[in-house]
Amino acid sequence: MYQTQQALIAHLQSATLAAQTIDEYAGQLTGSTRQRVDYPAIFILYRDGTVLKQLPDIQFELLFVSTNKYHDNEEAEKNALQTAEPYCDWLVDNRKFEDPESYYELIDLQQARLTTMMNNHQWTVLSLKPLTIQVDRQV
Repeated sequence: MYQTQQALIAHLQSATLAAQTIDEYAGQLTGSTRQRVDYPAIFILYRDGTVLKQLPDIQFELLFVSTNKYHDNEEAEKNALQTAEPYCDWLVDNRKFEDPESYYELIDLQQARLTTMMNNHQWTVLSLKPLTIQVDRQV
């Protein structure tokens, strides 16, 4: 699962779109870690997986996070959507990726939903889930 997560991070970084940080989620929205992140950011969370079958399916969630500099929550959400939408489109066009040990394919993308998790004076957080990846380990 960790290897798949790292491959997904590398895949998203190859998109060269608006996100300044693409990393696994490790509490960056809480405590002192928030100061060490460049925004807008994408954080990846492991959600679920069937790792013991021949072709495991692993589900992740992408968090698109931007800081709010706006007094208008509608404007803040619009800006967050402008960060997230190109990545959503890019993932549809770039469903397959690999690393030296495995091939990966994003499956069931039509099931993924982009929703607002938080929109307050500090953050706008959009969630894209489930992002299901099928893993084919190379022999």
